[in-house]
Amino acid sequence: MPLKRKTHNQKNSSSHKYRNNEAKTLEKKEDTNNQLQAGDQIGIDRLSGLPEPIIHDILLSLPLSDAISTKYLSRRWRHCIWPSCPALDFDEYSCPVLYLDEYSFGANYFQYCTGDDENRRRFAKFLLGYLQKQKERRSINHRGIDKFGIRMALLGEESDPVVDGWLNFAVKNNVKELDLRIKRVLYQCFNRYWLGDYVFACRSLTTLHIDNCVVPEDCVFDLPSLKKLTLSDAKITEDVFLHLIRGCPLVEDLCVQFCKRLYTMEVTAPNLKSLKLNITDVDRLYITDVDRLSVRGIVEAKVFSSNLKSLEYSGDVKISFCCWDNLRLAEVKISLDPPMELSSEWFFRLKKLLKGFVKSKVLTLVCPSDQVIIFPGALWQNLLPPLHDLKHLRLEISTLSTTCSAIVDGLIWLFPGLETLTIKSGSINKLIKL
Repeated sequence: MPLKRKTHNQKNSSSHKYRNNEAKTLEKKEDTNNQLQAGDQIGIDRLSGLPEPIIHDILLSLPLSDAISTKYLSRRWRHCIWPSCPALDFDEYSCPVLYLDEYSFGANYFQYCTGDDENRRRFAKFLLGYLQKQKERRSINHRGIDKFGIRMALLGEESDPVVDGWLNFAVKNNVKELDLRIKRVLYQCFNRYWLGDYVFACRSLTTLHIDNCVVPEDCVFDLPSLKKLTLSDAKITEDVFLHLIRGCPLVEDLCVQFCKRLYTMEVTAPNLKSLKLNITDVDRLYITDVDRLSVRGIVEAKVFSSNLKSLEYSGDVKISFCCWDNLRLAEVKISLDPPMELSSEWFFRLKKLLKGFVKSKVLTLVCPSDQVIIFPGALWQNLLPPLHDLKHLRLEISTLSTTCSAIVDGLIWLFPGLETLTIKSGSINKLIKL
């Protein structure tokens, strides 16, 4: 059937309808823009209309004082949004306490002053009151806690129940991250805060940071989800440390520093990827099943691991490592920190340190100057026998003051079995096959 052509009148009618529809669309856009502008002028709350997870992300990006202030925006923010925030982080210094209708910043955690005592009492009172509100509101929304952190100095044991209450509350709400920095004020520094057993039976915990607290001895450690553990100036015995590590089978990141009562440490952790130690009192260190090791301040270290892939050490040459044959697959990196004047004692200790790593896959030495690793010829006779087992050596030198051939001559007597030597300094990156 042949198509009918539109008449002139039909064309004009269609064009007129199109123009009318276009005009109506423009009018709607103008009305919408006018409404938005009017809304901005009268202060319509657009933020509260966002989904709660987005609002929580906004809260977490704000300083705590600003985040707390948002509870005054509306009834919904006060009774629903703020109480259901998944992260709670309280710091006695930066956390504002409502006092006489003004925000007053608290005490200085790092430096004790008797003038801060009243601020600490107000902070403890604030925490106690806010805990009661959290209990009431969380019982309604049933939302868990992703992260809880508290940093405060306790005046005396009268403040302990406040901390106990918060930790118990966080554990019952399946907290995932705990950051606990709790210490006594100066005149009570020897009476540390004792952590409750329930902290070490929190199966939801993935991250735990303990600072200045006591880890109890009569405790069952059951932390099957924990992947990151930090002990800083914590009071913990050797046996308790051993049981704690055994109770964290999935731990990947372990940091232990300034724990003065640890004289012997044994770490057995098949999933451990990073170990950082800064302890001056440790006499013996036993490491088993570790993927990555970084140590500072240890006198003697014994490493037993069939899966060791990387080992890093930074510091003095006083430490000695006993690694035997378990470094054949590992890359070892040592950052040397030499004294201003290099004595014969320095080179004797350096050789003793390097002896523990001669069977590694690759040994990398990071040093400020080439003079640090060029052994003086006058000492060669006293430093015998040489270290035959090292095959691959890398040098990363900040200041190169001699030639590459002079460096080779200064090292080949000590490592006669070397197959490759890589020297990197600034733009120089030279591979020497021996």
